[in-house]
Amino acid sequence: MVSFDIESLFTNVPVTESCRIVSKVHDDTLPDRTPLTPDEIHDLMYFCLNSTSFKWRDNYYQQLQGAAVGSPLSPVIANIFMEHFETTAPQTLSQRPSLWLRYVDDTFVIWPHNRRDLGHFLAHINQHHPSIKFTMETEQNNSTPSYTSSLPNRHPASPLTKSTGNPHTPIDIFATDPSTIHTYYNQSTTPSSGEPINSAMSTI
Repeated sequence: MVSFDIESLFTNVPVTESCRIVSKVHDDTLPDRTPLTPDEIHDLMYFCLNSTSFKWRDNYYQQLQGAAVGSPLSPVIANIFMEHFETTAPQTLSQRPSLWLRYVDDTFVIWPHNRRDLGHFLAHINQHHPSIKFTMETEQNNSTPSYTSSLPNRHPASPLTKSTGNPHTPIDIFATDPSTIHTYYNQSTTPSSGEPINSAMSTI
């Protein structure tokens, strides 16, 4: 078992290339869902992704690369680009993972070959695109590094089991708009019952 992490995915996703991919991945149902053409969708996404100016200490700045962290469009465009990446980069190697499960910038991998070939695989996918670089952590003590609250691990009685993290993990609220906060809360995993959830809800 191996975990791969993409370094700073949002700020490294290639905007121009991603918009071109978006204009090509539409299906035949697009005219039934929107009057916009693929070219118009491309232009709108390009405009939104390049409208990344911000103010700090009375000075205005423009982000020159990647998608803005915190923008609702950033996870969408990052996932679209990475889906395209995953259909090209690993497929050019004869030895590939038997399982590749990605959630945004974290990927859980089952590697059925030896560790030397795993190093070759990492080097290969890191050479596939100049903006996308992976780091890797391999299985230690029969479990993968924990990059989520659930830790997959081996168990003699089962091929895979899952141990959960601390049920009293605090919820940190960064957004200030009430509708945004409730949307994030409803999309998240339900916290444990009792005092932690009551405290979180009172904060919201």
